[in-house]
Amino acid sequence: MKRSRSFAEIVADVAAERSASEPEQDPIEWPGTFDGAGDLTDPDGRRLERVGRITPKQASAAVSAGALLAFEGCGCGGYVGCQPAWVDEEARGALMGKPRITKRYGAPTWIDLWRGDGVEVVLAHGDVEWCSEW
Repeated sequence: MKRSRSFAEIVADVAAERSASEPEQDPIEWPGTFDGAGDLTDPDGRRLERVGRITPKQASAAVSAGALLAFEGCGCGGYVGCQPAWVDEEARGALMGKPRITKRYGAPTWIDLWRGDGVEVVLAHGDVEWCSEW
């Protein structure tokens, strides 16, 4: 006579089937970009999570403390395929004062803070200007 499977065996089989059928996280094809879901990676490929909007003063303090900086000029937030332009270390060091939110071109404008594996990123969207010594 064939023995019935225990509840624990059934649960183990279902869990194994579920984990085998779940897709693995897609590899990052283009570091430093938004993907189709609006998720952002830094230039080293680290996945970032949006913390929220910050003020120009907070943005200045974060960059002064070592945060990376990127600009997304059209103000779409990366949802229409626009990709951020990353500011290199030398240019970040040359920034003066705090960024200004302008309405020069009428784009949606704000500044976000993103965090990932040991990194912070200030992402300026739309009509944000930041002076440098250059």
